[in-house]
Parts: sequence; C-alpha cells; structure tokens
Amino acid sequence: MNAMANTPLDMVPPGIISVAQPACSLNERDGGCMAEPILLWHVAEVEPRQQHLARQSLLAAGFQVIAPLVREAVRLPKGQRGTTTRPMWPGYLLMGRLAEQDWSAAYRCRGVGGLLHAAGNAYSPSLVPDRLVHWLLTNMSAAGVIEAVSVPELLPALDRNAPLRVLRGPFAGQDGVCLWSSMERVTLLLSVMGGQRRVTVQRDQVEAV
Repeated sequence: MNAMANTPLDMVPPGIISVAQPACSLNERDGGCMAEPILLWHVAEVEPRQQHLARQSLLAAGFQVIAPLVREAVRLPKGQRGTTTRPMWPGYLLMGRLAEQDWSAAYRCRGVGGLLHAAGNAYSPSLVPDRLVHWLLTNMSAAGVIEAVSVPELLPALDRNAPLRVLRGPFAGQDGVCLWSSMERVTLLLSVMGGQRRVTVQRDQVEAV
C-alpha cells in the first residue's frame, strides 16, 4: 500500500515540529512520553467503521497504538453550540513495534486494511518520523485529545445568582454574582470602587466560588 494524501505521513501540523526527538513508548493511559527509543512507528490503514476493532486487534497482537483525537465545534438544536471529538486522521492509526517485532503480523489483525508503504517500495512499510510521535504524545490529553489543534472545550452555563470569581482580564480577582450565563459568555454583577457594575466576560474567564 502506497502512502497517500491526508495520512499522518503528510498531515503534520505546520510549525510545530523542528527538532528530532527520540521515539517514545506509551503508558497505560495513552498520554505522556517515556524516553525509550525502542519503538518503530508505522501508519495502519483501518477498514471502514472498524477503528475500535483495529485498535484492539493491534494491541492484542502486541503492538502499541496511537489514535489521536481532535475536538471540533458543532451546532446543536435551537442555535446552541457544543463540541465533539473525532479521529485526527480518520481511517488511520499509528502502530508502534519493537525493532525485532514482525510488522507483517499487522496484516492478520482484524479491522486493519494494511500498512502504508513508501512510494516505489512494496517490501517494507514507511516509518513515521520520531519527532511526530514525540509531539503527539506530549500534546495528547488523558482522553487522547490533541489540545493544540482542537477548539476549547465548552464549559456549562452557570446558575443565576451563583457566586463567581473573575480569573483573567481587568477584573481578575474580583468576586461577583451571576446575572446570566451561556456556554460562551457570562454577565455578572461586580462590586467595583464602592458601586456595582454589570460586566460581561467569556465563560472561561470566571469560576464558581
């Protein structure tokens, strides 16, 4: 299988990878990076609607898997907005193996369509650059989301009259009361310079106290 467009080999986020890093292995929660330069990484193509099956099959065969997610905005009924997660590279997984491990065993894993090969080389799969693997592991949350290329997670609306504290901006550190809130903005009543003032800020600029 030849490398093609829109795969992890050619969809590297621009401007984030400049220095080669050692390959990393995964810990149990698919996050973080342990400096063990023993893994080689390849791109596994997943059969349609078989992402979970392919992942579990590769893990059962002794391979390691990176399946990064990104969070994107969606529109909900009644004009509301929300977020959802989707695979960063739909139809593909990154498969890690030890140098002495037989990569061809991936072809016997259920849900796996094959490995991407470099153009003109049908005898060995392409290697994923170590620096890309390192960047993914160090930017991946515990839930597997690559936050650096995701929209912020929307916070829930706050209750009316809830006590709040401003975290950032010109009113940072001030306490107030919620007058109105959505998942994006909050209007609160602050006590400022001996008087009360209505202020509207972004939802992520306040917290309940």
